[in-house]
Amino acid sequence: MQAAAKKREDGIQLALDTFYNDMSTKLRTRREMIVQKWGDTNVKNRNAAFKAIWHGFGQSWRTSSLSLREQRNAAWLQFRTDRDNCGLSGKDEEGGGLGLDSQF
Repeated sequence: MQAAAKKREDGIQLALDTFYNDMSTKLRTRREMIVQKWGDTNVKNRNAAFKAIWHGFGQSWRTSSLSLREQRNAAWLQFRTDRDNCGLSGKDEEGGGLGLDSQF
């Protein structure tokens, strides 16, 4: 069970690290695009660009969040399989679980 718990925790940590690194890159890119567009003197073009920038950012954020959720769920599913293979099934003895992990 120690190996199963370590594998789960490592998987969750990797998923979070990947998510935060990805989001950091997305935020830097968004910042550069917005700053650059503020240099456009044509209000109509600038507003259209801002709309596209924010829409694109929102889409990519949702994609990254979905990936995080899928990776986290996979780590927990594998842990439950490993736990069952060890002959321990039923209630989660740790008292935390996927529900708590899903808060981030």
